[in-house]
Amino acid sequence: MKCPRCSGLLEATNTDELGLTYNAHTCSSCKGYWLGPETLKDIESHMERCFVEFRKIPSEKDQMQNLHCPACSGLTEMTKVASKRDSKVIMDVCSKCGKIWLDGGEREAIEQESLMALIGDLFRS
Repeated sequence: MKCPRCSGLLEATNTDELGLTYNAHTCSSCKGYWLGPETLKDIESHMERCFVEFRKIPSEKDQMQNLHCPACSGLTEMTKVASKRDSKVIMDVCSKCGKIWLDGGEREAIEQESLMALIGDLFRS
């Protein structure tokens, strides 16, 4: 399969982070992830607390580019969906097969929560 973002080759991979093993396909060029909905649930259910979160996600303009599902012969345009954990992460979801594309840096942004953000949430509550 080819990467929906840069047309690089997607390679099957197992990523072991935060005590979870993710079965996904990754693009060695743009560092994006192609994964299933169950894997996304696992990613969203675990949180890595850090003092300061350094995000390296694509610009909003880049995230809003239309992408086509690599699993559905490249014919199905994926839908843009904001992450439940981080609204600045715009995921691409195929309405046909349910697979999800995360651009490089988006998985980490979903998993991490800075202590500063947690303190801010406490004061807003």
